[in-house]
Amino acid sequence: MHILPQLRELERRYHDVLVVIGIHSPKFPAERSTRNLADAVRRLEIQHPVVNDRSFSIWSSYAVRAWPTLMFIDPAGKVVAKHEGEFTLEMLEPFLSAALDEYRAAGTLQPSKFELSAPLSIPDGPLAYPSAVFADEATDRLYIADSNHNSIVVSTLAGEVRQVYGVIEAGFGDGPPGAAKPCSSPILATTLFARSTCAVVQRRP
Repeated sequence: MHILPQLRELERRYHDVLVVIGIHSPKFPAERSTRNLADAVRRLEIQHPVVNDRSFSIWSSYAVRAWPTLMFIDPAGKVVAKHEGEFTLEMLEPFLSAALDEYRAAGTLQPSKFELSAPLSIPDGPLAYPSAVFADEATDRLYIADSNHNSIVVSTLAGEVRQVYGVIEAGFGDGPPGAAKPCSSPILATTLFARSTCAVVQRRP
């Protein structure tokens, strides 16, 4: 989970020459469930294929020793590199650039756009994976971090919605309440502090 932002950036930069495939080798019993895994893929908005390696067969086949591990496989299906642990894009750029140049020169690289045939969608409903809630009895307000809608929903304690801060696309930027993009929401006085996908920001309701 910690390397998802880096993986997303790799997918963006190399969208026509790099395919990311996630292999989920569960640490805990509850993580073996394919249903739970699919739910996590939706919640984390993962846009690449994820395999449930519940029996650790892929883990063993590739002699993996740690979470996370990156295996780099060339166009011929051969493992050409391995990285254990977290990483930065700067660590991988020299290797990827050299490898892609080599494959282009050999004529083995065939750029194409890879798309999922049936990507998992966010569940229907007013909220999608709410991650935090704050109740303010003095002002009769309930603040709900609607994480996968990238919004904070403000309602009365009885549940009547009064304001929604945020938009559908995740991100970070200044603007009016309808354009903010927070995803969790502790409250302090009249200032709304929201932890976004990349930073902690504050807004005044």
